[in-house]
Amino acid sequence: MPVLLEVDGARNGQTNNAQDASDVSSGSTSQTGSELLPDDPGELLEDLLTPIHGNGRYQRLIAWIIIFPSFFGLSFIQSLVYFVIPIPNDYRCRLPNQNGFKSGYALLPPSVDNATSNSQCEMYDVDYGQYTVNSTLNETALSEYLQHFKGNLSTVRCQHGWIYDTSIYESTIVTEWDLVCGRTFLPTLAYILTSIGGGLGIAAGGYFADHYGRKNTYFLALLIIVSFGTATAFSSSYEVYVVLTTLLATGSNSFYQVPYTIGVEILAPKHRSGFSVGVTVAFAAGGLGLAGLAYFIRSWRMLTIAGTVPFAIFFLFWFIMPESPHWLLTQNRLDTLETLLRKMAKINKAENFLPDAILNIQSIKKYHQATQNAKHRARNRFKWLGLFRGRFLRRQTIILSYLSCAVQICYSGLNYYAPSLGDDPYLSFFLSSLIELPGSIFTGFVADRLGRRLTTVLCFIGSSAGCFGILGVSDNYWGLLGVFLLAKMLVTSGFMTQELMLYEAFPTEIRAEGVAFVTTVSYVASNLGPVIVYLRFSEPVLPFVVFGAISLVGIVSVLFVPETHNTNLPDTIEECERRGRPVTLKSLLISKFRKRAQTGMLLLFSL
Repeated sequence: MPVLLEVDGARNGQTNNAQDASDVSSGSTSQTGSELLPDDPGELLEDLLTPIHGNGRYQRLIAWIIIFPSFFGLSFIQSLVYFVIPIPNDYRCRLPNQNGFKSGYALLPPSVDNATSNSQCEMYDVDYGQYTVNSTLNETALSEYLQHFKGNLSTVRCQHGWIYDTSIYESTIVTEWDLVCGRTFLPTLAYILTSIGGGLGIAAGGYFADHYGRKNTYFLALLIIVSFGTATAFSSSYEVYVVLTTLLATGSNSFYQVPYTIGVEILAPKHRSGFSVGVTVAFAAGGLGLAGLAYFIRSWRMLTIAGTVPFAIFFLFWFIMPESPHWLLTQNRLDTLETLLRKMAKINKAENFLPDAILNIQSIKKYHQATQNAKHRARNRFKWLGLFRGRFLRRQTIILSYLSCAVQICYSGLNYYAPSLGDDPYLSFFLSSLIELPGSIFTGFVADRLGRRLTTVLCFIGSSAGCFGILGVSDNYWGLLGVFLLAKMLVTSGFMTQELMLYEAFPTEIRAEGVAFVTTVSYVASNLGPVIVYLRFSEPVLPFVVFGAISLVGIVSVLFVPETHNTNLPDTIEECERRGRPVTLKSLLISKFRKRAQTGMLLLFSL
């Protein structure tokens, strides 16, 4: 028996996006008294975007001038942490008046865990002052003394701090505040607390975006990024760093959400997958750029400044960034919406469709006048509760949260692991970012042909196979790197597809809050990624086993998510509930290929 996800009042079928001009002008209407009112005003707006070129010159200008550069810059800012918190591979106790890194190892006791190496956390309890001449430690005399008496000498924890190998990192927060030897979890804790702050920022950003507009929220987040990003570089302690970088994350995660929402809402349905590819390519390019910048700037303070301050130039976008047409519609700001559509049509050279657009806007005005009652206005103050009010939307929110958690844990975990591959973290991170480019291209090619759900399933299966495959090549660096990059590419593809599905599933009036809710939950869950990576200190391949298992479990959630490919964005909760259709396990494969099979049979019999 197929498992059905039924929705009260669900209607079969969906809107055909290939309507002719007469369909667009008439719209979908319902009788209310003597007035003809649109049944789904959001569908009227979606249908307007197609004749005035939903991927025309105007949309391309906004994408290339504002949205893609925003994601390039955001990648810089969010990836800084991977070069700010690393623990150097080689460090030891600092001895008084002794600065030679390698030579100092001979003056330290053997390691408790490995008798063939010297301890990184303990030193001999001797009076180093009597072996100091002219403020320089006499290493020869001390070494002779230790050779004769080291069997009878006690050891103590490092008394004068630590000295670090600076061949890879000139400085990190670990070398700045000695976060080693019993404090090695503190960098991971900083990452976790930052992620929690970022999750709270997403929730706040979603609320602001739905109530005060996408554009205002974008620039508020940008102000937070530039302000606290600069302040972070001047942190005086580990605690101050954690507080400031957490505040920075509240802005950067909101900054991610808003331009993506604007892009989805100004494009016609069939162009959103390509937009998602562009976003991922821009984000991956930012990671590549940061890897190069970090290679040349190896001080964490200077790198933080260089990776944050230049993006203050984005404040100039205020003069050209549009507000979302869907948000203007839900806020009943129809005069502003009409102005935006006129501007869009003019730049896209589609002004001949403006009369139809004006007729539809007039119909939408009548709809809003008919629905502006006290109950409607009261509900607007608590719109996010609509995520759980209707049966379909409630179930959809829970399932998408589960799916997003699985993707985020694997994606953040593999990103966190990347600099640890091999001896060159810059090369490893560069390759990890580079592999996202073919991953995004793969998604753009497949997601519009197989749909969102089947693409996500294939990505989960492939990434799981890659993670488990690492078990067979763990002793070979190049084999390990190759399989890791394959898993990372497919996880990136799965991340892109579920993210696009997320933005397409929620109605406009709570889209930002719906996305914020799901993303906040998944960001909190993503903290398991670094914790899982921390297991590598006991068994290097254990994190990949866990990530592979999580990918397999994620497949289950995809089976129950509605297909959003090539569908109009719903604008209201009521629209979303009406569009909810039964979902069966078989529909994952059958729905996509049945249509092609039928087309092939028709062609065969026509010969």
